[in-house]
Amino acid sequence: MKKLFSRKRIIILIIIIMLAAASIFSVGFFKRSSAESDYLTAKVERGQIRNVVSATGTLSAIVTVQVGSQVSGRIAALYADFNSQVKAGQIIAKLETSNFDARVASARADLLNAEARVRANEAALNNAKASLNSAKANLQVAIVNRDDSLRVLKRFEQLSQEGLITARDLEQAQANKDSAEARVAQAQAQVDQATAQVKSAESGLEQAKAQLEQSKASLENALVDLGHCTIRAPIDGVVISRNVDIGQTVAASFQAPVLFTIANDLTKMQLMANIDEADIGKISDQVMVRFTVDAYPGDNFSGKISEIRLNPTTVQNVVTYTVVIQVNNPDLKLKPGMTANIQITVDERHDVLKIPNSALRFVPAGMTREKIFELTRGGDSPTPQQGPPQQQAQQQDQSQREGGARADRQAAGARKESAGNRELAGLSPEAQKIYKQLSDPNLSFEDRRSVFQKMRELPDEERQKLRELLPRREPGGGGFGGGFGGGGMGRQGDRQGRGNESFGGRGPGRGPGSDGASSPMASPTRASSEEEPKQAEKIKFPAIQRRTNRPGVIWIMNDKKELEPRRVVLGITDGTFTELISGDLKEGDTIIIGQTLAADQRTNNQQQGGQQQRPPFGNMGGFGGPRGGGGPRR
Repeated sequence: MKKLFSRKRIIILIIIIMLAAASIFSVGFFKRSSAESDYLTAKVERGQIRNVVSATGTLSAIVTVQVGSQVSGRIAALYADFNSQVKAGQIIAKLETSNFDARVASARADLLNAEARVRANEAALNNAKASLNSAKANLQVAIVNRDDSLRVLKRFEQLSQEGLITARDLEQAQANKDSAEARVAQAQAQVDQATAQVKSAESGLEQAKAQLEQSKASLENALVDLGHCTIRAPIDGVVISRNVDIGQTVAASFQAPVLFTIANDLTKMQLMANIDEADIGKISDQVMVRFTVDAYPGDNFSGKISEIRLNPTTVQNVVTYTVVIQVNNPDLKLKPGMTANIQITVDERHDVLKIPNSALRFVPAGMTREKIFELTRGGDSPTPQQGPPQQQAQQQDQSQREGGARADRQAAGARKESAGNRELAGLSPEAQKIYKQLSDPNLSFEDRRSVFQKMRELPDEERQKLRELLPRREPGGGGFGGGFGGGGMGRQGDRQGRGNESFGGRGPGRGPGSDGASSPMASPTRASSEEEPKQAEKIKFPAIQRRTNRPGVIWIMNDKKELEPRRVVLGITDGTFTELISGDLKEGDTIIIGQTLAADQRTNNQQQGGQQQRPPFGNMGGFGGPRGGGGPRR
């Protein structure tokens, strides 16, 4: 029996030893395998990356006109409705015209009355002028009588001294002379009175004419208001909104009521996009725009940026800028007011290595930001490439085109210079010197004037030769008039080379000149006063060359099942993947992108001084109590 019990103990002990060995082996095995199973991995792939700016916007017609009424009244008729196609000048509505017809009739009556007053004042003026002429004639008669009475008085004075007449005769002659002078004064007063009446009649006529013009203006205003009762389409387009019905009264007091809204051409629309201030620096007028609308979820539409407006919009401290995108809509699928989901392609790469962005965010346990920065910046960093092969080829092609264009310009300038030298060969040295001086754009105004004086001393043939050469040398320059007074130096030179004032005299210019501002003889500070205004040019926003290459750190699992950092150079990103420009990685390599949830939990427990790790099979139980005593043997 003792041997039997000893064998049982040995077997139990062997089993216990085997279980302990298995437990120790399993702990080591799981520790080794967990090094790989605790991390999430991904492969380095090759594909396309697009850096896009996402935004929303609203579609609208390029030209939308709100048609209103300039007068108040009741809608009498409507000739257009929603979606009606209209032409410019087409009648689309009418207002009742009874009140306006009465105003026109009243204005016509006032006009006739004013015309009658003008005719009456003209007749009064003619009568006043006739009275003035009569008064002037009476004045002349009175003057003649006065002069005659004065001569009679002088004769009677001589006869009285000789005693040939009586004193009474002398007194009568003196009285006649005084009476004649009084009649002259009376006639002069009548002339002055008639002159005043003429002036009064002229003033009355002017006033009547002014009232006539006022009556004409009132009639014209009444006719214009009557014309405003007929509402016409201002542009060609489609009616997208009608806001009134027949019988409705519109009141145009302070603001014209909107009757219709007309879109000019729905085959060409514009998309108003709101771009965040953080992304507006990436936008240029050369990038590609794609967008979708909810009405056609499977269709992609494209457009082109035409304008980047500088006026910001701030809503709840969020600053956005409006970007206008031109969109073609030949099949009229897009409609005004639709909301578009916009993607503006800022940069794009094809057939490049790319890695998930989660690999860039992964940081092993115990690794600080300072260590990551040292890994990123320290040592010899990989040499970044200058860009994809497509971009390098485009830069080479552009440089070749610029070089070819520069060579063409130099060759053209050389040919032009050679032709000019051949033409100058037939001129005298003095004429050649004058030609070179006048061809200098930096020559001052006073120096030019002295050169012109020297030019007048040249023979006629050489002067004519210079007239032909100088405008050809400077296209668009003013011609030389007689005495060099053409458009170049003339103060009011026109495009035919004529000048009203010149240094050499007046006369028509013979050169094919333009205004004096662009002539080689004109003063540099003098500009033409006859230039018509031009449309101001808008600011363009070309593409900005940005630095996209940046260093980074990627973690991999080496052959020893340990984490190992790899320094890389990164390019553009689309928010999910990032371009891998260079580094010790190739397509298909496995990289670490994160940890499993269990590994994160263990890491947190270790950092917080958590509980001691247990064996995978749990805690082993005891071996039980001591053996009991045996009973009586049977």
